[in-house]
Amino acid sequence: MIYLIDANIIITPENDYYCHTFHPGFWDFLQKYIQTGEIIIIKNVYDELVKGRDDYISNYLKGLKNQGILEVKECGDTETQENFVEISSLVQENNIYSIANKEFFLSGADPWLIAKAKTLNATVVTFEIIVDETSKVIKIPNICNKVNVNYINLKTLMEKLSPKFILE
Repeated sequence: MIYLIDANIIITPENDYYCHTFHPGFWDFLQKYIQTGEIIIIKNVYDELVKGRDDYISNYLKGLKNQGILEVKECGDTETQENFVEISSLVQENNIYSIANKEFFLSGADPWLIAKAKTLNATVVTFEIIVDETSKVIKIPNICNKVNVNYINLKTLMEKLSPKFILE
């Protein structure tokens, strides 16, 4: 199985319960599965995490890329572009979403993440949760459901991959 991770799968752990200073095992876990190609970071997500930033996350990802461990996946292929158009149309045609929310969603990495996951028949990993269909907010799980892309959260990913974090 291939997993495409949302930016929040890296940001939230660093800011909350898997901070690199006291939980390096989490970061080793990510590196291991990035190296095997089971966890993928698309260019749009990578850019969100590194551009204009000088923090642990950006330095960690830049380091993985410079070492040849992280291959940032591009989204310029025809199939991903077609999937993006499908997602964009779904969003644009939804009269419940506000224009501002549509523009915000479509200008970010989220629709590309879903489009690439559909292309690769991969699973999106995100902390976002599904919202009611009457919500004006656009969430990854809602769009995934509409285009038949699987999604899970970090806990489920870790249950599937079964990493072991050993206390020194």
